[in-house]
Amino acid sequence: MADPHSVLKRHLESFALVRFVRPNLEAPGKHLIGVPVALGEQWVVMARMDDAIRLDGFDALRLSDIAAVETTFRRRSFYLRGLRMKRARIPMLSQLNLRTTRTLLEGVQRWYSLITLDKEAGSSAGCDVGKITRFATRTCTMRLITPGADWVRAAHRVEYADVTRIGFAGEYEETLAAVAGMPDPKWR
Repeated sequence: MADPHSVLKRHLESFALVRFVRPNLEAPGKHLIGVPVALGEQWVVMARMDDAIRLDGFDALRLSDIAAVETTFRRRSFYLRGLRMKRARIPMLSQLNLRTTRTLLEGVQRWYSLITLDKEAGSSAGCDVGKITRFATRTCTMRLITPGADWVRAAHRVEYADVTRIGFAGEYEETLAAVAGMPDPKWR
């Protein structure tokens, strides 16, 4: 099987729909599907395809968790037809530094209102949605937001090493930010 990094590098400029296989983080058959749009040494960013067969925001995935990147998989031709019929467009990604988890998070926070941080490995806590308020050497501090768009008062610290997936610019994050009255940081 080909190295995921080299497969991603080959398909990055062709905007190919691929499936990311992360067996230690996902149940069999529950793989993430999307279009890779940026690649670093530690992270890949994809325009994620949701269950409604539309490209909905971005997910950054930690490369060390990816066992395979598949360009041929079940239902791929159906997904491609659906995306074409819906005239789906690959969303434009702001310039991000994918060198480290911290630099990636700093860039995401600069350009997007809310961030979803997943700590999928060994965590039953699910994900954290909010705004990063402080960056440190090994951790960041977040102000979390509830699904009802209410801010949680207590600060929440996250270790960079625990983050396996970073979601941003999706319909959920953008709607939650709008309901919370957050300004769009791209329009300063």
